[in-house]
Amino acid sequence: VQAAISEKTHIIVTGTELAYSNGTDAETVVCKAINQLEEGTTVSLVLPEVTEIGKYAFFECKPLTSVSAPEASEILERAFYGCTALTSVSAPMARQISESSFGNCTALTTLSLPAVIWVEGYSFYQCTALTSLTFGTKIEGVDTNAFYQVPTENCDLTLAAGQEHIDTSTGLHNGMPV
Repeated sequence: VQAAISEKTHIIVTGTELAYSNGTDAETVVCKAINQLEEGTTVSLVLPEVTEIGKYAFFECKPLTSVSAPEASEILERAFYGCTALTSVSAPMARQISESSFGNCTALTTLSLPAVIWVEGYSFYQCTALTSLTFGTKIEGVDTNAFYQVPTENCDLTLAAGQEHIDTSTGLHNGMPV
């Protein structure tokens, strides 16, 4: 993985996979560099070639405000957990959203996941600003507590044709509430 800063607040990362920087460190080199930026700096991240966003890849990466990952098919456990300034994520190819991927992203407002098949538990834990979430026609399951502590009464949840609702406390399996 290589990173180039094209502007102070716009980072482009090339390579196909983001994961631990070593066996004991839960943050990538990219996240460490972002967290060392001057206080008040916000970061827009572009990951044009990344196909998998690994476990803890951007865990508690506070300056991160937006992410574009057009080729990412998987967003693994706690990839963006605690990114409290993150407002938007574009991952149109993401098929799997793992446990707590966006947990405690308290500024996240809008997310469109048109290719997602499965959303694991606590994926959107405490995403208290979430107002719009769109799933595509291939959604098969949303685990119990995927929306734990999300004020869903204020969230516009758009589902695939034929799916009337997701009970945010129990989840969805094969298009049917569980």
